[in-house]
Amino acid sequence: MDIHQLQASYQADQDRILLRLSGHNGIEQRVWLTRRMLKGMMVHLQRLADHLNAQREDGTLGSGRGESEAAVSVESRGDPSGVEADSVHPKSVPLLATALHVSPGEDHSLDVRFDEVHDGDSQATRSIEATLGPELLAGLVQLIDAVLRIADWDLHLRTALPDAQLADTQPSPLDAFADAPRPKYLN
Repeated sequence: MDIHQLQASYQADQDRILLRLSGHNGIEQRVWLTRRMLKGMMVHLQRLADHLNAQREDGTLGSGRGESEAAVSVESRGDPSGVEADSVHPKSVPLLATALHVSPGEDHSLDVRFDEVHDGDSQATRSIEATLGPELLAGLVQLIDAVLRIADWDLHLRTALPDAQLADTQPSPLDAFADAPRPKYLN
């Protein structure tokens, strides 16, 4: 899959992170990341963050935004209904990642495959494959770091990468009510 954009949002009602991978062809793949899955990934993500920090300090990781770099955004939403109808089939269910396979690719990229394996099965029922170049890898690390802060799962990356910008989201009606100015009475 030729990735154009990465998005991640913490879904509080599911207590999961929804990772959305959008391609240049307009197709979007969605993956659920659970706390258990991310706990297993943390050692590898930390190594990747340290490696990317070393590349950034050496100047071998591009700092400008090129065509191969993905747009990165982080959201915190209560429901995943903000997905465009054209890019995702309405009845498609995000893949629940239970296994992750990573192998080095060409030009310092990583080939990543998320598998969904149900209990008792030896083969994946569904999988999503993507190739992540250096800029996309840096974006993914920033993205997961930012979403982990929102999720409050006590999982942290020690990274010197710049923080991902949090997308402006609509406040919940309850927050808007609590933050509303108090009425002034003329007595």
